[in-house]
Amino acid sequence: MAAPSSDTLGFGVLVPGPGWMVLDAAREQQFTGELVLIADEAVRVYFERGRIYLAERASDTSLAERLVETGALTDEQLAYGRLDIA
Repeated sequence: MAAPSSDTLGFGVLVPGPGWMVLDAAREQQFTGELVLIADEAVRVYFERGRIYLAERASDTSLAERLVETGALTDEQLAYGRLDIA
């Protein structure tokens, strides 16, 4: 692991560093976007104004694929880009 360097993300956290510190800083800064944490495998964490709305490992099937597999939406809805929630 590389030695901690500068505050690359502007979160007040040295990177690389503990993942929980980066996640906590993203929450405090109300970060919106994607963070990729590298450990044994990459973990993508998606934020909207500091709140995590999705986190998935690189080896996970996509959220879209999981929604189709469970019957939450059809292939046609996925292709159209729409999901109706009853």
